[in-house]
Amino acid sequence: MLTFFTDPYPNELLYSACARYHYYVGNIDYKDTLEELFGKRSIVPDLYFGSLLDTLVNHLGNSYSTDILIRANTLFPFYEPFLPEARRREIVEEMKKEGGSKLYAQLGISAGGICRKHDICYCYACAKEDIEKYGEPYIHREHQLQGVVVCPHHGVYLQAYTISRRNASRIAFIRLEQDKLVVEYKRIENKKVYEELYMLSKLAYRLLQCNRTTANQQSLLHAYKKVLAQKGLVAINGRVRQQELYKEFVDFYSKQTLEILESNVVLEDEYNWLKVMTRNSKRIVHPIRHLLFINFLGEDLENLFQEAYKEYNPFGKGPWPCLNRSAKHYGEEVIESVTITPDYKTRMPVGTFKCSCGFIYSRKGPDKTLGDRSRIGRIKAFGDEWDNKLKEVLQQHKWGLRAIAREMSCDPKTILKKDIELGLYAFMAMNEECNQLEENGKSKVNQQGKCIEDCRLVVLQAIEANKSLTRTQLRQLIKKEYIYLYRKDKEWLFEHLPMHTRKPIERTNVNWRERDAILLALIKRKCEELLRREKPVRITQSLIGKELGITSLLESKLYQLPKVGQYVEEVAETVQTFQLRRCKQIIDRKRVENETLELWQLQRLGGIRTAAFNNIKVELEKYMNT
Repeated sequence: MLTFFTDPYPNELLYSACARYHYYVGNIDYKDTLEELFGKRSIVPDLYFGSLLDTLVNHLGNSYSTDILIRANTLFPFYEPFLPEARRREIVEEMKKEGGSKLYAQLGISAGGICRKHDICYCYACAKEDIEKYGEPYIHREHQLQGVVVCPHHGVYLQAYTISRRNASRIAFIRLEQDKLVVEYKRIENKKVYEELYMLSKLAYRLLQCNRTTANQQSLLHAYKKVLAQKGLVAINGRVRQQELYKEFVDFYSKQTLEILESNVVLEDEYNWLKVMTRNSKRIVHPIRHLLFINFLGEDLENLFQEAYKEYNPFGKGPWPCLNRSAKHYGEEVIESVTITPDYKTRMPVGTFKCSCGFIYSRKGPDKTLGDRSRIGRIKAFGDEWDNKLKEVLQQHKWGLRAIAREMSCDPKTILKKDIELGLYAFMAMNEECNQLEENGKSKVNQQGKCIEDCRLVVLQAIEANKSLTRTQLRQLIKKEYIYLYRKDKEWLFEHLPMHTRKPIERTNVNWRERDAILLALIKRKCEELLRREKPVRITQSLIGKELGITSLLESKLYQLPKVGQYVEEVAETVQTFQLRRCKQIIDRKRVENETLELWQLQRLGGIRTAAFNNIKVELEKYMNT
């Protein structure tokens, strides 16, 4: 048992603590350190996950726990919530024992690794704070996460340590040394890309800190589908609408961000990572891609993990109210279940609610407000209680037809129909009148058939006499008959008209370079005008397209307009940057008016929710103090 060990600092990799131990005990040979800590001279120290952790804890005594070291001082928590439950347990056991290449294969890093880091990364601002607080810098685990290129604490790009692991011995412990740290701030070239990368780094750091033990690959798939269903991106059968999802996702992120994170999505690829993630697949998707998706969904990590097991219902949580006005329990939540089917046109969910009183109603979903629970789309059955109430009302002979219809919450024709079904005949005269109208309708149908035959004859005669005329010319010749048959017998009309002829399309070559320059100048002027508007608007590609009437060009021909594409990507605002600009305008206005402004007032005037405001509060405080 060791009498001395260097306790890991907050979010320090276990590898870094072992490197510091090697430095302080004064060992020259790294194998001596390996034997003291892990009981073996032949193992290779792992930077990210560690191995033989049970042996290490036994050597350190009761001061440490293997599970705490794994979750507080390795990168395992970054992968943990996105793994199947069984594989997660296997990996933890592997870390406690041998570790090695098998561990990387189980995590999916060997076969599907992206954004790989070959060097130790650090943030100079973090290192400076560590030196002031602890007297020395150390390796932060959040800086070693694949896909994290910006420090989540200071927002500066990470740097590679001067001592490379590729040039050092495989068994060496590399320690951050103050004199080898270099200050080299990378210039921000594309603000939108930087903000997206910064947001993802903060999300990755939050993932390391939050409670994620309840989530796993299967439960997260359920949570994803639940949020996608709320966005209308899931069909009633549970299938994700992949084309709509793809379009919204690639519009949400800049192309350069997806390229940096090696996460471009090809819609035609049946196994692209976006489809794999939203299908019941056993394939492992990289955590940074999960974070890209979670950020796109706009969900808080912990809320997503907690909601993972809760079932989504487009009509809310049951029981649901009975809306039979004739029942004593009207408005009471007594319906225990709902049958959900897709609408045959829109494929949106339709809920059918059946009460024990026999009243059955349905409506289209999903419910968006509390008031939607009291909405009826269509009544499918009225039930015995409703029929009995109608009998009482009809036998009183007090009210007219429309008054009864209002009382029973139905159409007057329904009252007439039910009057006959129940054998009361309270509105006999009206029913007879309806029957007469039906008979008149039948005679009209017969008359209509004769008109159709007459029109057909006129059309055939016109075609025979004018064989050289086109469809349009024939229409001008026999307008009355053409329109009548178009409305009443369109199929026959189109079968007998001459073949449709099309005029040859004159195609002209487009000078895309010239058009690119012209549109760029127009877009720049439009963006300047948008920024000057009294009421701020978020600058997006779609808004620019709508304002200038070039939406189709920006959507389908942007690859032909490189300068326009680059400029639009630079000026397009994320929700967060738009919120920042809006708040800064408010601050500037208050300064001109010599009025004081508190943060809570700024949040209210800007109309920003607390969770979103907290993400920009620090930058706004700096702006207010300048």
